[in-house]
Amino acid sequence: MAHPFPAVVDVAIVGSGPTGAAYARILSELRPDLTLATFEVGPVVSDPPGAHVKGIQGDVMRVDAQHRSEGPTEPAQDGRLRRAGTFLLPAGYAKEGEDGIPSAAMSSNVGGMGAHWTCACPRPGGRERIDFLPDLDELLDEAGRLLGVSTDAFNDAPFADEVRRRLSGEFDATRPPGRRVQPMPLAVSLAEDGTITWSGSDVVFGEVTRQNPRYSLHSEALVRRILLDGSRVAGILVVDTQDGSEHEVAATEVVVAGDALRTPQLLWASGIRPTALGRYLNDQSQVIHAVRLRDIEQVDAAEVDHVVALASCGRVA
Repeated sequence: MAHPFPAVVDVAIVGSGPTGAAYARILSELRPDLTLATFEVGPVVSDPPGAHVKGIQGDVMRVDAQHRSEGPTEPAQDGRLRRAGTFLLPAGYAKEGEDGIPSAAMSSNVGGMGAHWTCACPRPGGRERIDFLPDLDELLDEAGRLLGVSTDAFNDAPFADEVRRRLSGEFDATRPPGRRVQPMPLAVSLAEDGTITWSGSDVVFGEVTRQNPRYSLHSEALVRRILLDGSRVAGILVVDTQDGSEHEVAATEVVVAGDALRTPQLLWASGIRPTALGRYLNDQSQVIHAVRLRDIEQVDAAEVDHVVALASCGRVA
């Protein structure tokens, strides 16, 4: 059955991850008069759409959601070890003498990587800060609002205070006040009944977007090209992945909010090729660690599920 794509919108948003969701949310808040539509290549894997898979009840349903968000797979042809969900690129992706990017694992589902991320939200400091953004702190405050960031969701976790006390004794003397040991900011909420909700793109979308009568979300919709009228954006060409049919959606503005690889890929395919396109691809690094406490009373292991992520001295600048 073909998807009922709109013929005309004011703003077409390509991608339903946290970035695309933020555009839908803020435009719904500030310009409720606009007709908005989000187009996502992957399926809906959670309820509400874009919710974190940690919130899915039942191991079988959770694993199924993870598999459905992996996107297309193909057998490896060059002997490289690849996991399911990897997008394999054809020959010609590497310049002579370079390895290129032979494969890349990207999330394809409503909510994007926001349905799978760790929900840790430390703030940058020192050399991590972006010099050409003088309003960086205001932008981070807004990001915290959209994500529902909290620092006190697990205040009563076993050993949290003890972990912070010991880390403080080790690191605080040499660090500025804002970068001393503190609870890790997490995009998570804790209900009165103890229910934990990890923020996915559903939290970023918020009720204001879901209740917006001029907003629509279209899953399994592959945007092939941004349509141009001279040098102006005119809309998008979208493929219904269920039946392969192509549809043109006219749009006054197009927001391309894919990931670090598929956003430049779409721009290139559309003939939009600024000098920097594809030259400064980046993503974030991640370090996971565990804390071992000695000389302390033992407790049931089930009580310490979240303690590992509760103390942060900030990344070293």
